[in-house]
Amino acid sequence: MNKINQFLKKDNIQRRCYIALLICWIIIFLNADTRHHITSYVDYLPLVFIIPVILLVLQILFNNRILWVIILVCIILYTLWTFLKAFTYIVVEQHRDYYNTLEWNAATIFRFVFIFLIFIAINWFILKLKPIKK
Repeated sequence: MNKINQFLKKDNIQRRCYIALLICWIIIFLNADTRHHITSYVDYLPLVFIIPVILLVLQILFNNRILWVIILVCIILYTLWTFLKAFTYIVVEQHRDYYNTLEWNAATIFRFVFIFLIFIAINWFILKLKPIKK
């Protein structure tokens, strides 16, 4: 674990990681099948796409702590919002009397756990990309 931390402390590695995150965000956003998971409101699509792109590009160029904190706060808030949304969906679907669309099987549970683990891994990764003071 210490080797990973030392590896991620290097400035050029951090910039490459942010480039990879930017490319992943663009690919995910341009895919029409995954776009509805990001936001269900068409009016906010440019805003949801542009703000992370601007933050990541600025972090690639400057790699400073202020932008890193803004990115970290945004991803933590998005993660909490997604957890809350999923929890609300589960509770509402389980308490419906007339029609339950959520079928609890191993695949459904695995999907929820996998998505949550991905979010936790992304949060951990961005937390470890903390720029060093110069």
